[in-house]
Amino acid sequence: MSAEHLKKMLKTLSEYPNSEITLTFNNRYEVPILSVNYLKLGFHLTYLNNQTVETYYDIETTVTAINIAIENNLQTTSK
Repeated sequence: MSAEHLKKMLKTLSEYPNSEITLTFNNRYEVPILSVNYLKLGFHLTYLNNQTVETYYDIETTVTAINIAIENNLQTTSK
């Protein structure tokens, strides 16, 4: 997925703060690894393997965190 497409999706999330929209990212085996929602001015990333939650307050750092999580999962599953 392109960074621009991801930014557009995150911007859409932030435009509907009272909704319950969640983005879920899967690994190459279609196993969910990360979910993202927007609550109280922040993007909440939940790592599904351990339920750890991180909060980011802008789109750029959120995109970076998502890309790192996906890349880390690719490296883990390719070993």
